[in-house]
Amino acid sequence: PAAPAAPAPATLGALQRANSFKASPAQARQWAAATGGKSPGSGRGVAVPVRGADDDGTDDGNEDKLEDVDTAKDKFLMICFGSFVVVALMNRVFQKLETIPMYNYPVFLSLLTTFIYIPASFAYIIPMQMQGKIGKEQTQIPKYKFAIMGCLDSLASAMQIFAVNFITNASILVLLSQSAIPISMMISKLFLKATYSLTQYLGAMIVCCGIIVVLTPQLTGKSTDEDNGHSQVVWAVVNIISCIPMALSSVYKEKALQGQDIDVVYLNGWVSVFQFILCIPLTIPSAFVVNLPLSELPQNLMDGFHCLMGRSSVYMATAALGAAAAASGSASGEGMDGMDGSMDDTSYAPPEDHCARAPFYVWSYCIFNLLYNILIVVILKYGSANIMYLGSTALVPLTNAAFAMPWLPGHKPVKPTDLYGLIVIMLGITIYRFYEDLKTLVLRKLGIEDPDTPTAAEAERERTRKQVLQRAALYVGLNQAEALGPLMDERVKKAARKKMVPRSPAQIRGSYMYRLGLAPSPTVTGSPGTFRRSPPPLGPGRSPGRSPGSVRPNATSINV
Repeated sequence: PAAPAAPAPATLGALQRANSFKASPAQARQWAAATGGKSPGSGRGVAVPVRGADDDGTDDGNEDKLEDVDTAKDKFLMICFGSFVVVALMNRVFQKLETIPMYNYPVFLSLLTTFIYIPASFAYIIPMQMQGKIGKEQTQIPKYKFAIMGCLDSLASAMQIFAVNFITNASILVLLSQSAIPISMMISKLFLKATYSLTQYLGAMIVCCGIIVVLTPQLTGKSTDEDNGHSQVVWAVVNIISCIPMALSSVYKEKALQGQDIDVVYLNGWVSVFQFILCIPLTIPSAFVVNLPLSELPQNLMDGFHCLMGRSSVYMATAALGAAAAASGSASGEGMDGMDGSMDDTSYAPPEDHCARAPFYVWSYCIFNLLYNILIVVILKYGSANIMYLGSTALVPLTNAAFAMPWLPGHKPVKPTDLYGLIVIMLGITIYRFYEDLKTLVLRKLGIEDPDTPTAAEAERERTRKQVLQRAALYVGLNQAEALGPLMDERVKKAARKKMVPRSPAQIRGSYMYRLGLAPSPTVTGSPGTFRRSPPPLGPGRSPGRSPGSVRPNATSINV
């Protein structure tokens, strides 16, 4: 018989690209027409059908539509990224600015920033329940689970608000918050049996070193930021350990919900209810922390509300009188630090109020904080966690630069230790979050790895990651997504391990045939690089007891 015609080089290239993934229906029809209805690989000496230069076996109209969809998605993700950076930056800036006029009222501020989510959440929950979009399987979840989540979140929120209120150098706040990376790794290692790579451990260790560099002036006593009467080291430690209840809350959500499908707003709405309820008894230890007598706690809460409305309650004369009384009580050995352990009212000397800008600062923070949490859910659901990680990494130097601006209220000059700590922490974050991506990029630039379209295995891993992160939005509470990256990474790895099945010898051979541009073997199902495997149909020389790779498949040849 005459030898089959050799395909054109362009046709062979198109075939090789097509065989990198599962064949499309149009390609399958062309193979059937060329082989008399046989599937690829079912006969010997099959000639590749010669096609025109523009004929790749697909519908050009459908390709254009897919390209338009991809372009629209890329634009949407770019808008989400830009919006996330701007909103998250404003959220962090106003989180500190609101504490300047509300400095005397951190207890009220803690209650307010928790309460604001209750009406915002139930404005969505009630209509959705009335329309039946939040079903009984969600409303029947025991409320005690939400109470436990709210308890842990209330602890984390109160500790963070007080730390932000009393740390005078705002530039180090965003650097201290990166301690969530090693803390989340420890929590997930302890409770979820998580595993991390050496580069991730290295990145976490570098972040810890950077935090020590930032705190060096306070640890050595060379800092001049003690002018507010509160130890900066103590509040820095409080800020760091606030990540512990935050991470425990996320772990408990995963274990308590057991993968149950639940509306993220419904979950966070009920958690906010219990978080606010549990914040009320927390006002008592909070008053002791700020040397506020319990007898003055109700009046302090009322004055905090007046300050929110722009009316000051503590004026210069009152502040000077209180300071003199506190100094005299301290000199006589009485007051809170007295030997009898009693708390005297004269021990509390609040500074002067400056509440004129409090409404603007506080409500601006509330608005940006709501937008920030909405964007987190949108990015995790429709985009990729890499967008969030890239944005949060860029926010570290941006926030430091913003708080160093001379026109920003409460700004502080950048210290050398702040700059050195920033460089070290950025190095640790980059190694932890982006080492694998940077490694792949460098290898492809050097030509060691194929720079073309990702393999099916990579595509499958990306699909798995996206599905897991969409569910991870349920387990991450308000203002916690950036800090709990290690926990989300562990959930992705766990889901990937569940999907992974060892490849058979037949699949391995089929993968090499694809890479060589040969037609796939009929005994292998699925795309090369995936982990799906199914037994071949029984035929001559086969028995049910044989493994899928124990019989050599029919040879397929292409004459080039």
